[in-house]
Amino acid sequence: MKQTAEQSAIVDADVNEDLLVVAGAGSGKTMTMTSRIIALIRRGVPSEQILGLTFTRKAASELQSRVGAAVIRRDQGRGASGLDPERNFLKPTVSTYDAFFQSIVRQYGLLVGMDQDTRPLSSAGAYQLASQVVADHLDLIFPAGSSAQDGDSDDLGSATFSTTVNRVLGLTGAVTTSMISSDCPDFDQAVERIRAWDRAFVDRADRLIGDQLVPATEPTVSTSPPKRSKKETDEHYQGKIKDFQDKRQSIRLYRVDAMRRAVLTREKLLTLVQDYQQAKRQANMAEFGDFTLAAFQLVERFPSISAQLRRRYSHVFLDEYQDTSTTQALLLAAIFHPQNRQEDQGSADQAPGRSAVTAVGDPFQSIYAWRGASPGAFRTFQAQFGMLADRPDSGSGPLSGVTTFGRSQDQDPLTLSRTFRNSSWVLKAANQLTVPLRHRGQESRSEAELREVDVARLRPREDADPGTVGLLGYATGGQEIDGVVRFALRARELYGNQGDAPHVAVLFRSKAALPRYRQALEAAGLSCQVVGYSSLFDRPEVMDLRALLSLICDHTDSDSLMRLLASARFGMDAADLSALASLATKVNEDSQYRALVRAGLVESDPDPRRRREDLHRYRDQVPNDVFLVDLLLRDDLPDLLKNSGLSARGRVLAAEAARVICQVQAESSAPLRQVVIAAIRALDLDVDLVLARSLANPERPLEPSQAKAGIQALLDQVDVYLSELPQGLGPSLRGFVSWLSSLDQSPEMPTDGDDRQADVALMTVHQAKGLEWDAVAVVGLKRGAFPSSQGDRLTVKPASNQPVVPSSDGPVYQYNCTARTWLVDPQAVPVPVRADAMILPHFPHDAPLGADPEDLLGRLDLAGLEEEATGLSRESGLDDQARPVQADAIAPSQREQYGRRLLDDERRLIYVASTRARHDLLLTFSQDSQAESAALNTPAPDPDKASNFWTELVELFQDEPDAVRLEQAEDAREGQPTPPLGLFVGEHAQSYRQAIVDRALEGVDQVAARDGQRDQALWPQVLNARTREALNRSVAWVHAGKAGALVMPEEGDDGLYANAVRVLQVSTGRLGVADDQLLTDLDLLRRTGRRILGHGASSVTAIQAGSAGGDPKMERDYWQGLVRPIPQVASPQAEAGTRFHDWARRFILPEISAPQGLVDLPDQAETANLLDGPLGPGAMAERARMLTGLDQERETLDPKADPVQARLLTWERRLAESDWAERTPVWVERPIVAVLAGRIVKGKLDAVFAGGLESDRPDLRYTIVDWKTGARPHGEESTNRRLVQLDFYRLLLSRLEGISLSTIDACLYYVSEDRPQDRLIRARARSEEEILASLAEGIPEQSDED
Repeated sequence: MKQTAEQSAIVDADVNEDLLVVAGAGSGKTMTMTSRIIALIRRGVPSEQILGLTFTRKAASELQSRVGAAVIRRDQGRGASGLDPERNFLKPTVSTYDAFFQSIVRQYGLLVGMDQDTRPLSSAGAYQLASQVVADHLDLIFPAGSSAQDGDSDDLGSATFSTTVNRVLGLTGAVTTSMISSDCPDFDQAVERIRAWDRAFVDRADRLIGDQLVPATEPTVSTSPPKRSKKETDEHYQGKIKDFQDKRQSIRLYRVDAMRRAVLTREKLLTLVQDYQQAKRQANMAEFGDFTLAAFQLVERFPSISAQLRRRYSHVFLDEYQDTSTTQALLLAAIFHPQNRQEDQGSADQAPGRSAVTAVGDPFQSIYAWRGASPGAFRTFQAQFGMLADRPDSGSGPLSGVTTFGRSQDQDPLTLSRTFRNSSWVLKAANQLTVPLRHRGQESRSEAELREVDVARLRPREDADPGTVGLLGYATGGQEIDGVVRFALRARELYGNQGDAPHVAVLFRSKAALPRYRQALEAAGLSCQVVGYSSLFDRPEVMDLRALLSLICDHTDSDSLMRLLASARFGMDAADLSALASLATKVNEDSQYRALVRAGLVESDPDPRRRREDLHRYRDQVPNDVFLVDLLLRDDLPDLLKNSGLSARGRVLAAEAARVICQVQAESSAPLRQVVIAAIRALDLDVDLVLARSLANPERPLEPSQAKAGIQALLDQVDVYLSELPQGLGPSLRGFVSWLSSLDQSPEMPTDGDDRQADVALMTVHQAKGLEWDAVAVVGLKRGAFPSSQGDRLTVKPASNQPVVPSSDGPVYQYNCTARTWLVDPQAVPVPVRADAMILPHFPHDAPLGADPEDLLGRLDLAGLEEEATGLSRESGLDDQARPVQADAIAPSQREQYGRRLLDDERRLIYVASTRARHDLLLTFSQDSQAESAALNTPAPDPDKASNFWTELVELFQDEPDAVRLEQAEDAREGQPTPPLGLFVGEHAQSYRQAIVDRALEGVDQVAARDGQRDQALWPQVLNARTREALNRSVAWVHAGKAGALVMPEEGDDGLYANAVRVLQVSTGRLGVADDQLLTDLDLLRRTGRRILGHGASSVTAIQAGSAGGDPKMERDYWQGLVRPIPQVASPQAEAGTRFHDWARRFILPEISAPQGLVDLPDQAETANLLDGPLGPGAMAERARMLTGLDQERETLDPKADPVQARLLTWERRLAESDWAERTPVWVERPIVAVLAGRIVKGKLDAVFAGGLESDRPDLRYTIVDWKTGARPHGEESTNRRLVQLDFYRLLLSRLEGISLSTIDACLYYVSEDRPQDRLIRARARSEEEILASLAEGIPEQSDED
């Protein structure tokens, strides 16, 4: 592809020049970086001296593969004479930021007290460890005898356990990413700096509040002065002014006290944060942020380390720079561009002591500020890399952290502004949405100083298609969903034959509505791919299950209990919920009053009024004792419910909820998976889900496994959680529940569905970054939803004085915004002490750079503190004398400035969403998003309910000559066909209007009829014959299992045999009993066992045992163990085998976990490059380390004292010395599941290597190896029985990979054999037909109706 002029300017820039590149969406960033690297190599830069850093392994791999391919093409173009055999294998190093920082710590970490063997802490491990810290400090969270009057009141105890865990982890991350700098390089030092500011703030707030009464709730803000009548005297009116001033004083007291409480909460959180850091150190574990911090300390304390890195890497490329944190940005600058080496800056030759750095990214795609990304990464780069001109002194000194080197003007970034992705109309929409980011209207001086670098408008490629943009506003959520479904169907018609699916994406600001869209899309015949955990967590049964688990481990979580009681499972109405809450309040107050009496603070008084007065007086000195969950766990609950005000139905439901909670609470100390299963059974989910599926689809097969897919998926998450916990860190329900709550924000999102097959992809906008589709629908553009008011409570209103300011780039829309700030967020770090305070709104607004933050606090009075934080005068438009004030005359408050910043974040998010569309873009909203009605027979929605983004685009396109506008009838009535608000513009405008609007209006009666059918009651249902028969049969089995229903033998034998039968029947009804006979007959055992396995998947081991190769004893043992399981105790030999398999997994692919069968390279310090073979030097170094440890242990071990360990070490050494150590591994411990002959078969492959057992067989692609530590079989019959599993392994892998069975080799490898020639047994060359024939013998008959 021919380069653009912008690309050429970057590719051909001076070899040693630092470059800052602003690369717009779809502008060919990766190709340009690749070309720049190749150009550097061509101009003499050694390829091994080039380093590329990015955020994900996928991106690193993509960049590495492109560069590697380009290097190969370049060398091939030179011919043989142009190749340098000494250097041809060397390629640029490409890594993730985290892996690069870890590599520094791995090599030098001991210098700052971090062991080389420090283990990375997984997300699950972090939540488990933080949960343990929080659980150990409940006395800190709920202190006995705390009192607001003592000045120690905070809000920590009002949060749920999971919220507190998330706060601890969030504050830990905030300290790590925003506090570390040259003058504060240590975590504990950073915490102490925060504490010092917090102490100063609390001291100042206490002085300002004094003994004034703080209202319990915030008074309403008055926006108009007191009215004065004509006859009113001055004295009387002054009384009104005095009341007005008193009210404003109360507002200020409330707001300052809220800030004070947030600071006190943060102080407690910091104690938990420090203990969490200590717990990580004691466990020898670290998070990514800890490695980054340690690397920063190493570079700061030992300049020789960064000097060595600069000698190794003369040229560095930083990808996605807008997503770097402040700490990462400062660390990179300290390594590659130290500020104390200024002598040769600006010269044509590369200055000594620095590397040439190229940072590439897009400020408009900076959407991860909530995850620690710096709010001004590009401006920081300019400051750190000497691209800014000299600044005049401001207060105590020049702009902090800026290296100017005598520049007379700023060095502007280079730009990639031509996009190769989007159509013309889509680009026009995206450019309009970002006009306010490029051209500010009215802003304060301090805000102007904080602006990011300028970003140019995106330009379409020369051959860009026109594309289409649609904007639709509906009255109901059902109508909006119906419109999006019609859009997806039409887009599939247009683009379904072009390239890979999916061609359409539906993007959400919040995932709450995603399940409804998926259901409607699939009902219309469109297959869906859901990215994220929505497909799991938004299932009703999983929501109920999570609520139950949450309240079990946290009795203060009454919200989860109320949510559970209000769900369809219990269906408790609002009146009963209110009565139950009132009952809990009464019981709690009784308990509190008794505590006051016992403490001698009050005298016992039967009068309810005086008791309430006493409680109110001491409300801050007696904690809540009885929560709603505790109420339901009381033994006297039935008596309490009698006089509770609950209806008869409500009392039954409350009692049922109590039964469920008690049942799970009794299991709460059991292993984690057992607790979750207990919750599933307590809610009857295992039965109800199958029944519900039958009732909803009476003509379809029952398929219980599909009906229970949601709860099985949650159980799979239990396994994931357990597998991610580091060794030595035990699981807990609290940790698991807290971890689950974090998964919605997880950057690594699972995919439900096949992205190569689905018609439509559904995901949040954050998850869509970096992806593209032919057509994109961005939904939910309702005011308060997008921009989102959740979390930081953003409010957006058009500016009253000048809502639109013209500019050369288009209209600049201005808004009055407010949002929650760091001043009331205990999880946030105080801005004045942050390392990046220079690029954040100053506090106070006129604070000079370098001033002492604590000294500045001392200068503020109550009104000044409140005005700086929340801006009462600007909010009300009045001063304290009730006189009108001009907003421009007062500096904007923190709440306003952060409101504007948050709106900018949301604007960047809608820009990212819009630029995902290659051709067509649809943006929709609905006024009542919860309403289900899909028929277009309601009045049009109120346009004021639309998002400001939607409105801006409507105003942009409505005057376009070719716009297809949707006209509204002025006298439209309920029930009349009415089109939505909005328009279409572009190439397929008429086509989309016909498909989405006209056909919906034509079919309004049919859609209305479907709405009516959906609204009909679903219960009671008429049961079909099959379901009724299954239910009756189940009832009979239940009765048969009861002790009173047993039918004893006629002879009345009371001996041992009869009693054994009775015990077995009463226990489970299936443990080895058929009628009155113990099962000893093999045929009867086989039939009973097959019924037991009827609903489950069959493992390869089970198939092998079940077929048994004609060995009746082996088959009898298998079926007998299934029908009548006997607890097994692992032998030392078996335990050694398990330990060997784990060692083999780590040896074959060191530190690699590939559950999906993908080779995932380790992030090791020594990994020079990702294409140097499947292991790389880092992995080989890890193998060497393992073998060194093995040899050391063998030298010190006494084989006679520990023969099992000696045997294990021998097996490990045999594997290390075998040919397998030289083979190329593809997968280890790969779980495989497939459907064979209509049956689900599962297994796990110990190891899979590339190629066959014989090197001269190029037709063989893989070899499956099953490690064996037992005795090698002797004789053909015994050997064939062992080889059954290899047959199925080969067949399963061939099905999963879509390759011929004949291309897969397999063998058993017995490390237990002394002679190497005796260790390998090769699989038989059996055909698929032969394997499936044995499959029929080994797998039991399945029935979904058993």
